[in-house]
Amino acid sequence: MKNRSKRIEKLEAEIVRRGGVFGGGEGMDPDLLEEFLEDVLDFDDMPSTTLRERLTECGPPPDDLWGLLERLADINVVVDGTDHLSDAELLEYLQLTLDEPMVFPSHPDTVIHLETGNFEDPDIFLRYYADDVTRAQWKQDFPEMTIPPKETPPYDRDRLLPEPRRDRVMAVAAGGN
Repeated sequence: MKNRSKRIEKLEAEIVRRGGVFGGGEGMDPDLLEEFLEDVLDFDDMPSTTLRERLTECGPPPDDLWGLLERLADINVVVDGTDHLSDAELLEYLQLTLDEPMVFPSHPDTVIHLETGNFEDPDIFLRYYADDVTRAQWKQDFPEMTIPPKETPPYDRDRLLPEPRRDRVMAVAAGGN
């Protein structure tokens, strides 16, 4: 137990040394905490690439929205919160995102979620996606903020978005390495 505590301290110190912030492990099962901290550091050590590079492993990325969404699902990348964007706006967002560096975890069942800005922009999130409880909590936590009126998103696409294709991803990952 003493060795585990020292190991956890070293892992936490390494995360802080790398510029990370860690807190809240108190009361957590030591085995799980140690495994979590190791996973954080392993993830930090993974090389970054871009979505375009990953998609290009199976040919050039499609130019059309639904073709691109399907190909992203093939590599376990799903897009969330798109109902506030038109098809053209979503395609533009995805095309810009293709060249941003990101880390792809090595575990084939890991799904990466791309947020379309709705969680970065509280106005969009609160207007279109937040439920009444969340909106009330924001009002309480940020009393100086004007909470926008709740609206139905102008598009109905999220429920139709492709699901990740874990079985196909594993085959691509196994063949590509």
